[in-house]
Amino acid sequence: MRILHTGGFSDIEREEKIVDVKRNILEAIKELTGAMSRLKPPEQLADEDNKTSLEYVESISLIDDFDFPDEFYDHVIKLWSDPGVQRTFLRMNEFLPIDSAKYFLDKVHTIRKADYIPSDQDILHCRRRTTEIQRIEFAVKIPKKYGGGYQSFWMFDVGGQRGERRKWIQVFDGITAILFLVASSGFDLKLREDPLVNRLQESLTLFQDVWNSRFF
Repeated sequence: MRILHTGGFSDIEREEKIVDVKRNILEAIKELTGAMSRLKPPEQLADEDNKTSLEYVESISLIDDFDFPDEFYDHVIKLWSDPGVQRTFLRMNEFLPIDSAKYFLDKVHTIRKADYIPSDQDILHCRRRTTEIQRIEFAVKIPKKYGGGYQSFWMFDVGGQRGERRKWIQVFDGITAILFLVASSGFDLKLREDPLVNRLQESLTLFQDVWNSRFF
């Protein structure tokens, strides 16, 4: 909606997204390499020389203020090029990688550049857990045959995780419509909160709960 109706993202907003994009790369490679030994049967690195890169990723996992030096991207590129890591990615339904893993790992050469600025697609693919309600305001021009003028809209983006749903009640008053969006890519994936529950089944259950809510 931001891109379609409010002129998109400002230069400042794009710059602020750079660190989130880089964190997505870090999260993706950590999840992939971390899952290799947990899979049944497990996967192994095809190139023994890449163990150094694997150890590097493991060593930075607990660093809070990681600054993404050049060597980080070198190690990520080596690991992502390893057939063993590629095989692990193809088994992504057996663990819980971020949806944008392949998108950003394929773009490491671009993202590592000092003058990198996230594109609209980069921002759309970037994943950051929603922990607060975000409001978007925009106006849509009404055709003359329907009276002309503009119609104003307020949209609220709410976190979908189980722990965030209790906050939804804050925006229930006065709403006229709900856009219930579900990622079809989750048909064979499990919840991060509960590895026994299918994501699409959880979405269906949640939709039924919202549909039958006393607030609507």
